[in-house]
Amino acid sequence: MKTITKTIMYLQVAALCFATAFADPNLKEKDFSGPIASSETVEFNPSTFSVDGSGTGHSKHLGQFTYTYEFEVELSTGIGVGSADFTAANGDSFRTEITAIGDPAGHVVEEHTIVGGTGRFAAATGSFTLDRLVTWTSDTSNTSVGTVAGTIVTSKSK
Repeated sequence: MKTITKTIMYLQVAALCFATAFADPNLKEKDFSGPIASSETVEFNPSTFSVDGSGTGHSKHLGQFTYTYEFEVELSTGIGVGSADFTAANGDSFRTEITAIGDPAGHVVEEHTIVGGTGRFAAATGSFTLDRLVTWTSDTSNTSVGTVAGTIVTSKSK
């Protein structure tokens, strides 16, 4: 093996050992995946449009949940930024920041990063993808169905 290949391999192994050594044993990572359905209203502006929506879902970690979201989308690129709130049946919730991209056919892929929460999600972190297909039902309202897939990291004591 060439020296540079060995060096890169050793650095990768060292990074893995370093990350494992400093991992917090009080945290647990949970799968967050399942189906979602939502409805939303859209308000068009000259170069952007605003989206306000709400929906329901069911996931492995939350069980039944509700969520609300809002975006500002650039018409020329289909790229949006926004936020969402997810609430479990018991009232525990978490908030996300979102970046998304959509196409004219209604396929939207959202990348969510957890930024805060309440109850068992008070110190939660994690990220997930929400992939959905929007059906335009009128000029200003839509419905969508899709899935969420990712992880939520919480304290083991919660």
